[in-house]
Amino acid sequence: MKKGFTLIELLISIAIAALLSLSVGYLLSSHTRLFAKVSRQTEHGKICSRVLDRITEDIWNAQSVSGNASVLTLVFPKETVVYEYKNGKVKRNNAYLTDSEDVAGLSFTYKGKLVGIKIDDYETKAFCRN
Repeated sequence: MKKGFTLIELLISIAIAALLSLSVGYLLSSHTRLFAKVSRQTEHGKICSRVLDRITEDIWNAQSVSGNASVLTLVFPKETVVYEYKNGKVKRNNAYLTDSEDVAGLSFTYKGKLVGIKIDDYETKAFCRN
């Protein structure tokens, strides 16, 4: 009796190895895509949170608030601060708080001294204390 593998046995083992390799490759690429998506969402959440925190802190310390759905004007003793959404970025006076297209939108609502702030799917309310 001769020792060794037949051609059919070799072809079957190569086919099984190829299927296993393709399966592992698919799982790794799916994992990589999912990781990238979660990383983008996490970074987006951090950006929105930082902007909301900055606007909220300014509202707390402002003497008065005014504006419309797209612009927030805050009056302080020595300056006036204007927040607006322009060209895909959140702008505070002449400085941008976000890079290009970090957020899809910014809007404000007003009820007396209470200001509602919405950035994409994130929102909060802040009260002008002064």
